Amino acid sequence: MARLDHIVINASDVGASVGFYDRLAPVIGFVKEAAHIYRNAQGAARDVRQANAPDFRYARHEPGVNHIAVGVDFEAEADDIARQLAQTGIAVPPTQRLHEAYAVFIPDPDGLRVEISYEP
Repeated sequence: MARLDHIVINASDVGASVGFYDRLAPVIGFVKEAAHIYRNAQGAARDVRQANAPDFRYARHEPGVNHIAVGVDFEAEADDIARQLAQTGIAVPPTQRLHEAYAVFIPDPDGLRVEISYEP
């Protein structure tokens, strides 16, 4: 069976992005295993690297990755993660209801959204 292996994020400022993901990773179940690599219990890795073109900016409806989603089992779990992230200093926007889904989209320093969502 195929499984997600890794996600590579090219950052305009790798230091700022690593700082963001250092705060995000443990709250969503990832452990930092190297200077810029985080891995979860299922083995999926997130690798943050310096971009070659640091002036490029995320645009929600343009080509490229739109967002990275992390699923949870209950709405309360999404709320708890949002609260924990806010306590680390991450700016957490309001939770949204999208049809039946309950989600919060947290932008990283380059604007790439990390979605924490519950879908019944």
